[in-house]
Amino acid sequence: MRILRSKRVRTPGIEAWLCTETAQLVNISATGALVRSDALLPEGRECPLVLHTYQPVRLRVRIVWAKPLATKNSPANGDEEYLLALRFTQMPPSAKAVVSALRGSGPEKE
Repeated sequence: MRILRSKRVRTPGIEAWLCTETAQLVNISATGALVRSDALLPEGRECPLVLHTYQPVRLRVRIVWAKPLATKNSPANGDEEYLLALRFTQMPPSAKAVVSALRGSGPEKE
């Protein structure tokens, strides 16, 4: 059985804060986001995500999974990077508008 997923849109160059760690947004969908960070955070943890867009927005997310990012320099320099999949758990109206804009669509109807 195939699971339907929200369309993900690449978002290069958008800085973010996840919990208390710096991160970079990789892609975003209507239901969550993928970020890159040098911090490995535990699956299941809920915390704030602040996106530094033209209008900084604060959302609440749950970490769905986290895994090391394979890079050619990882083993040599010791600086690990991780990909973290996030599910939005709370999204105020102002955040919904920014997420919709990042996805290239108009505001979502409820």
